[in-house]
Amino acid sequence: MRTVTLPLAADIAAIAVVAHADGTATLYEPGDTLPADLAASQAPPRIISAAEFRDRFSAAELAGISALAYSGTGDVPAQLLLLKVATNRDGIDLSSDDVVGGLDYLISRGKLTAPRKAEILA
Repeated sequence: MRTVTLPLAADIAAIAVVAHADGTATLYEPGDTLPADLAASQAPPRIISAAEFRDRFSAAELAGISALAYSGTGDVPAQLLLLKVATNRDGIDLSSDDVVGGLDYLISRGKLTAPRKAEILA
């Protein structure tokens, strides 16, 4: 990757520049509509405490997740999810891939629904 510094006119305040494989680049200015993937990468983290994150789940959901994690031989991914929440000191970023992926895993195991995921992340 190489960095090129270009002078901008005084009335331009770029918020994102995307380089393309053909050597061109797209400059996005305030007020421009960003592509969804770029907009998501520009979004600030949405951080809440681990306790606030835990409290977004119902008692039945927490019991189901705990049962998944610790019943029988145990579900290692569910155990790791619970461990990460229990030992978290920096807050839970609701937009992180780990959180979204963890909730998707719980959906795949039948412990959460897609509408509940949306509520938890809201």
